[in-house]
Amino acid sequence: CTGFTCFAFAALDNVIKKGRPRDFALCATLTGFAIISHPISVVYFGIGLPTYLLARGLGTDEKANPMVARTLTAFAMGGALAAFWLLPYITKSMWFARYGELWKSLPSIASGLWQGNVFNNVAPPILWLAMMGAVLAACRRKFAGIFLVGFGGLVLFLSSSSAFRDLDLMNLSSSFGNVQYQRLSILVKVCFFLLAGFALQISFAQIKSRPFRWRGYFLAALLILVCSPFVKPLATEWGKTYGAEIGRPKTRKQVPHWKEYQEFLRWSAELKRKEKGFYRIAYVRPYNDHFFGAAPVYNQTPSYKVGYTPAATVVHKPETNDPELYRLLSVKYVVTVGSQHGSHLEHLKRFGAINVYRHKAYSPQRYTLKGPGTVEVKQFDSEEIKLKLSGTTEKSKLVLHVANYANWKAYGNDGKSIPIETVALAEHEHFIGLKATQNQNLNGEIEIRYTWPAINMLGAGLSWFVIAILMLM
Repeated sequence: CTGFTCFAFAALDNVIKKGRPRDFALCATLTGFAIISHPISVVYFGIGLPTYLLARGLGTDEKANPMVARTLTAFAMGGALAAFWLLPYITKSMWFARYGELWKSLPSIASGLWQGNVFNNVAPPILWLAMMGAVLAACRRKFAGIFLVGFGGLVLFLSSSSAFRDLDLMNLSSSFGNVQYQRLSILVKVCFFLLAGFALQISFAQIKSRPFRWRGYFLAALLILVCSPFVKPLATEWGKTYGAEIGRPKTRKQVPHWKEYQEFLRWSAELKRKEKGFYRIAYVRPYNDHFFGAAPVYNQTPSYKVGYTPAATVVHKPETNDPELYRLLSVKYVVTVGSQHGSHLEHLKRFGAINVYRHKAYSPQRYTLKGPGTVEVKQFDSEEIKLKLSGTTEKSKLVLHVANYANWKAYGNDGKSIPIETVALAEHEHFIGLKATQNQNLNGEIEIRYTWPAINMLGAGLSWFVIAILMLM
């Protein structure tokens, strides 16, 4: 997301200067990819666009009207490219969970800038160089520098908990409650690195312009010689302090438990081919852990992730290891790195540190009928469900063990729509519920489909339209 955002702004230079079709196509594609990668990019562009135009107006002699028109055209195309995802996300915000999280206060950020430790994994000299670069950029009125100062400064300010509270952002829009404000600091780091580079460029240019003097170079060489024994131990400690959070690039073989993980994937894929009936595998991992994230792709088995992972932010997404919830979701196996305890689990297999447990109370049934009546399953696929009910009354309620979402629609035997409500089972209020009424019973065949509402169709149409234009460019 951050990379695509930065490259989109970089590509904007050619859009304004040259205005060729391929320049618009590149900038729009990068913008669209940034938005699809993470919704925080909408905030980035919302702050960055006016800042970019203002900085370019102050730092160049370009005419305002063509500059604004070309900029807005490129970014509008990028937004339309991502419309298939963006429009439903915006219009159905009530169906998404609020994972908003505040970051540091303004005094804490200011103190961190002074001490050089506002970011855990950025070394103090880089921050100090960046601030030096910001001063030089402002003094020299360099367009790129002004943009980085304004953009980085605004984003850093808005990332603070002080700005959130003092500006009362929640009253402006409830969407601000969904933002994880520490994520804004990621883009600020990029601005700081570029400003630090600008400061170094100016410094080296000043040194190069001065006449050659042996005395100065001799003193510099002597200083390097004196400091050289301390370089390696300093670099080692430096890496531990400022590289601990992001780690180091690893090959697959260097990833912990990689070999055992591959063995598990082969075993679970073979198990899927042999097993009959619907079941899930529950993966138990800590907060934000993605280790088993791609497992369903390789073993073709539906999954349930225990513990928060921001891969899906829908509101009706359970994350607990409740045994009753395991039963409702047809969890047959529970997988974890390390051990799990509980009378509902039976240890089945081990792949190094990866343990597989059998859930004793596994049930393949994917519905609950409360009240009188019987249910016959005709079809139960991921996006289409057909059930035949008989003997139901006004007191009957059908609950599907499927998380509710705006796109689900239900139709009765007569083709009329049946209202859907979110229902709790085992104290987990996530599931699709259909309730009989005096005017409409549930008897007969019922079809529940995952549909494409008008807003989804509009978004998809806009995206395909822009894709067609980009291909012609």
